[in-house]
Amino acid sequence: AIENVDKTADSRFELVQEGGQLFMVDMREYPSDFSALTEEAFVRLTCGPRRFLPEPHVLSVYFTHPTPDYHEEYKRIFKCPVHFNARWNAMEIHPDTPNWKVAQNPSYVFGVLTQRANDLLAELDASKTFRGEIETLLLSIIHQGNVSSDAVAERLNISRQTLFRKLKLEGTTFALVLDELRERLAKEYLDGRKTSVNDTAYLVGFSDPSSFSRAFKRWTGQSPGNYSHGR
Repeated sequence: AIENVDKTADSRFELVQEGGQLFMVDMREYPSDFSALTEEAFVRLTCGPRRFLPEPHVLSVYFTHPTPDYHEEYKRIFKCPVHFNARWNAMEIHPDTPNWKVAQNPSYVFGVLTQRANDLLAELDASKTFRGEIETLLLSIIHQGNVSSDAVAERLNISRQTLFRKLKLEGTTFALVLDELRERLAKEYLDGRKTSVNDTAYLVGFSDPSSFSRAFKRWTGQSPGNYSHGR
């Protein structure tokens, strides 16, 4: 039996009870389109809260798209079984998670992460550029830090030279795309006042908050703390 338990404000995600298990299901109309955006949301919903929870909250992950060549990377990131060619995009959630103290913050989980994925989905759907394809991929891995052009080229099954050439034809570079995406995300996280400076640094791929602060000052002329307090 399937029982709808809860729905987020933007209706993209639903909590579903099925067979005694609790699932967070991505309810996008076309679940296999822009699969990297589903991955991006799931990775953030897994890795971000993981640092503050008493035990793993994601027990298994399901994706509708086919198994990629780099499927072992999914297991490393999610640290649980990952299934492809599934009937839905969903995460099995520990049934006690709603009772954990640090889990009582839906504004962080849904307001920041899922809304951003929805916004970018709309943007990328309207813009079929190679840069948009790169940004879509970067969204799923940017939190890992040290995102390299080699890693992105490998995931796209092209050479690094081809990656550089195609971006050059659109008047940009890989370094610029990555830097500008980090800036956009950082400003949006801080604008919403839903994440701390340290959490924002992690979410946009900086392992060291001081490095993030230097980059943010280069982008905006002010520290992330001053920027956030001034909104």
